[in-house]
Amino acid sequence: MLYGGTRLMQASNSIRLKNTIYFPTIISFFLFQCIVPLHILESPTYTMVKYISLFMAMMYIAINAEKLLRHALIFAPVIGVGSGIILSTAINFDNQYNSRESIYYAILVFVFFSFLHILSQKSKLDCFYSAGRLYLILILAINDVLAILLPDIFYNVNGTQSIGTFIIGNKFNVAYAHLLLAVLCVMHRGKTIVKRDIALLVATAIVALCVQCTTVFIACLILAIMYFLPHYFRVILSNPIVVIAFFFFFAFVLLMFSRLLYWEPIYNLITEILKKDITLTGRMDIYPRLYIIFLESPWIGYGHANTEVMDRTIWYANAQNGFLDFTINYGIITDIFLVLLIGVVVSQAYKAKGYFSNILWLVLTMIYAYNFMGIVEICFSTYFFLYLSMFHAESLKKIEEDRKYGERIAHQSRLFKVKIRK
Repeated sequence: MLYGGTRLMQASNSIRLKNTIYFPTIISFFLFQCIVPLHILESPTYTMVKYISLFMAMMYIAINAEKLLRHALIFAPVIGVGSGIILSTAINFDNQYNSRESIYYAILVFVFFSFLHILSQKSKLDCFYSAGRLYLILILAINDVLAILLPDIFYNVNGTQSIGTFIIGNKFNVAYAHLLLAVLCVMHRGKTIVKRDIALLVATAIVALCVQCTTVFIACLILAIMYFLPHYFRVILSNPIVVIAFFFFFAFVLLMFSRLLYWEPIYNLITEILKKDITLTGRMDIYPRLYIIFLESPWIGYGHANTEVMDRTIWYANAQNGFLDFTINYGIITDIFLVLLIGVVVSQAYKAKGYFSNILWLVLTMIYAYNFMGIVEICFSTYFFLYLSMFHAESLKKIEEDRKYGERIAHQSRLFKVKIRK
């Protein structure tokens, strides 16, 4: 009887352990379809599937809400950014589509930080990363094979409907998804394996060139350079003041130093190596017009998924600059919360000496890369907030590991003193 009771208890514990592992993994897998959706399936039904995936994550957050109380400072700017997105859209639009999409986007940002915050507290971040790798491997394998075998239907860098597009969207969607997969693979088990990591970056760079996404190719170069930076530079670049300074530098560099484009080394890089025109595909022409658009609604912007830039410039769908696009969409007030969010996240990691962690350094490098890409692309979207939330979660993980290590050392020290007294 005692033996049977022991077996029953062991089975119960095993089921409980599997549930604690499988449940967040399943939620993470479905949550990744909100991050990298299948463009080819876009429909009211598929939209509902994404809403259900988000609802599952929110239920998990509600069940584990007490975990959010530790290091809760992060959620003030997160809620500020989300509120800015929703309010800006509600003020500028009265149609259901824009309002619904803004609420969905704001909740998604909140879920990123809350869900990963909880997984970090429960030492289950690997569940999220493993699910992400599995999801991305599956959909990118299908995407890439179809693009190779049926290019007339499933390969088109511009995404015009007349000749089809990739199953996950345009060239940017494909390149960013491959970059995310490479990052998640490098993060596997937290081990640095130089040959593997470089091979993943090279493969991602090749994909970026194949789909003609120059910005992601440059991001791979940035990752490779920062990968081998000495520790001294890691400490400097991990400083929150430096991160914020680079954030604003990348945001305004073309506006402030447009004449630098005609400096011979940069001119040759753009025209000869990258094979782009010196106006950066017309971006230098659009920036002066953005100032006029911005001044008409500086504080609250024009709302989520607005067409203000397209209506005013005819040829351009957006601001062609990450920070400027975010500002025109949501205004200065939301900008302030975004900068606060970056500052709080990076400060938390810096205080925990995150520059000693290869994983934290990798994710911070991605934040730098997205800031750099934001010079000419609209990068402050889903992926950017995902990397910020991953950086936050990994810094919490390091703080917790350091705390446990300190407690273990203190306990051993007390035992040692007791033995000496005896």
